[in-house]
Amino acid sequence: MLNSINLTKNPQQEQQPCSMSCVPTCLAMAFGVGPQQVVDDMTQIGIHITTGLDRRQECFYLSRKGIGSQRFLNCDGIGLLQGHYLIEVPSLNRVRVVHCLYMHINDYGPTVFDPNKGRGVVAYDTSSVSALPIISVTKLDDFSDLLAVASTPPTEEIAEHVLLR
Repeated sequence: MLNSINLTKNPQQEQQPCSMSCVPTCLAMAFGVGPQQVVDDMTQIGIHITTGLDRRQECFYLSRKGIGSQRFLNCDGIGLLQGHYLIEVPSLNRVRVVHCLYMHINDYGPTVFDPNKGRGVVAYDTSSVSALPIISVTKLDDFSDLLAVASTPPTEEIAEHVLLR
């Protein structure tokens, strides 16, 4: 089981092991582990990907792993900053099905990964984010920036202020 998970600073392209594992594979790229590890980890907590993942299962898994997520219905005006994102797009291989891409933004700009790449099926051209038919974007956050800040014990003045309220 994947216990301690942080988002990687150097994601690598991974190929989804089956047609229904795009979300676990995108999460694997974000976590810096193999896709099968995420699939197995999901199975251990009762999430089976045989029919794909719904948004509720995805949120449940992320919360169990201490990963925050914030979903936006498109990219307009959300100010994509450095970080990790799941991008929902229409599937190029199945009718009325969505597909998940993974995007990492660092100092050099965005890099988009399609877990279908190399599977022998149609994959998105990920060279331009603006050309993607985005349905929704989910920002992932492992709160590592908050955990890196040393906590300061409260002063007497602050404690008195809180107690008086």
